[in-house]
Amino acid sequence: MVLEKIGADHVIEPEQDMARQLIFRQLHPNVVNYFKLSKNVSLVEVSVENPRFFNKSLGDLDFRKIRSL
Repeated sequence: MVLEKIGADHVIEPEQDMARQLIFRQLHPNVVNYFKLSKNVSLVEVSVENPRFFNKSLGDLDFRKIRSL
């Protein structure tokens, strides 16, 4: 891109950003909202439809012991 070649530090590309969002939403339909904190860390809000998860904390769920979600 021309702006990057002339030394721009950050270039906003709305078409590519929207395409990424649309693809992400198609691949992850239960994701309500997400915020990328860094390259390897994201904060994600998901819609939970499994009644076994209702009104429980993450500690109560103990995902390491759940074998079939």
